[in-house]
Amino acid sequence: NKSRSKRIIWLLEELEVNYEIVAYQRNKDTFLAPDELKQVHQLGKSPVIEDDGLIVTESGAITDYLITKYGNGKFA
Repeated sequence: NKSRSKRIIWLLEELEVNYEIVAYQRNKDTFLAPDELKQVHQLGKSPVIEDDGLIVTESGAITDYLITKYGNGKFA
């Protein structure tokens, strides 16, 4: 909700990468991350991806990582 995660989903679709979405709902009053998300990333950052055991946060870093690993020159 209200995150930049949708642009990562769009990129995964464009790159034709198989993925699984795990949705975490933030607290409505405090907007803090739930404990389940903090188990993935200790600060509860979103978006976050896990790929082959590597955790990547922040949409810009995720975008760079995905294009570098899966882009095959598609966006060059």
